[in-house]
Amino acid sequence: MNTFESFIIDELKKISSGEFATLAPNLEMSDAKREDLPPALQADGLQFEYAGKDAKEGVYSLKDKLREHGYFIFVCEANFGHSPDKIGVIKSNDQFDILRFMATDGINYDIENADVIEKLQQWHSKYPFEIVGAAQDWVEAKFVGALPDFNAFAQDVYDFCPDIVDQGTETVEALGDEMKNSAALYLWWD
Repeated sequence: MNTFESFIIDELKKISSGEFATLAPNLEMSDAKREDLPPALQADGLQFEYAGKDAKEGVYSLKDKLREHGYFIFVCEANFGHSPDKIGVIKSNDQFDILRFMATDGINYDIENADVIEKLQQWHSKYPFEIVGAAQDWVEAKFVGALPDFNAFAQDVYDFCPDIVDQGTETVEALGDEMKNSAALYLWWD
């Protein structure tokens, strides 16, 4: 496991409901090896069960403090009330390393991890956001700057991630409304 500064551990204990566990890079779904990752991502992160109802609250409560010290905190397992959500922490100065570490992809649509990162970097350059959650098949981000024209942006999101409409909001217009109301971007490939 990566060596985390003691005050980082102390901060995380405030929102943890149990023990810390290793969060290893997700290499199961790819041909990548740990040594293929950027050096900063070759070390393990850590994960823990969140003590509250909404793990994003825990992320929001600590994200700025941890980021100041070179760490990113994010929801790494969302269980939708069936069991506690898990929060992950990695040492990095690039939020897109969360996606690299979790190997987020839309492989059912031939969308590889590099494609997800490239698309989100494009969107981020126009509409700044902070990644607040990610796993192998989903990513969630909160807009922090200029907001997009959600109607047009929803079509772009749908083109890249059809499941978010086809198995979620049911219409592109409803997706635009949901993003506008939440000021968030959520992608999920089933």
